[in-house]
Amino acid sequence: MQTATETNHAAKSAQSTAEIIEALYELMFWNVETGENPDPLTKDAADVWRDISSYRAPETQEELQDAVSGYVCQMALSATTDEQNENLEPDQFEILLSWGGPSVRIIGELDRGSVAWQAGRRPVIQHQDWFLPWTESDYAVNTDALLWFCEFFYP
Repeated sequence: MQTATETNHAAKSAQSTAEIIEALYELMFWNVETGENPDPLTKDAADVWRDISSYRAPETQEELQDAVSGYVCQMALSATTDEQNENLEPDQFEILLSWGGPSVRIIGELDRGSVAWQAGRRPVIQHQDWFLPWTESDYAVNTDALLWFCEFFYP
């Protein structure tokens, strides 16, 4: 008897998004002149590098950081706080990364306008599919990369 495995497309989308965030974080600190960090790029970071370099490869650290920053900013469909989004709790933020089926977002708390990251207060990646509630991703995203990403929108 053959058993069917059910694919959770929303969870896979959240994981893929987290992997891109980690790759961008890696690229931000990669030495474009030597090609080291001190290690060679991971496969995910190399894929993003090819994406960034498809028109013209960054030749200096400043160009690389500008390209990575631009890529980060283009990933977000919106970045809102409780003041713009009535569905959020006080001092909460949301970075919407994809919408529809599946949807992916980062949700977290603000502490005096900056991303809160202490004592159990941390941003999380969530996913949602049609007619289902938002669910926290079980992918163990690099916490430094996630904080770095969120701080582009909430310094």
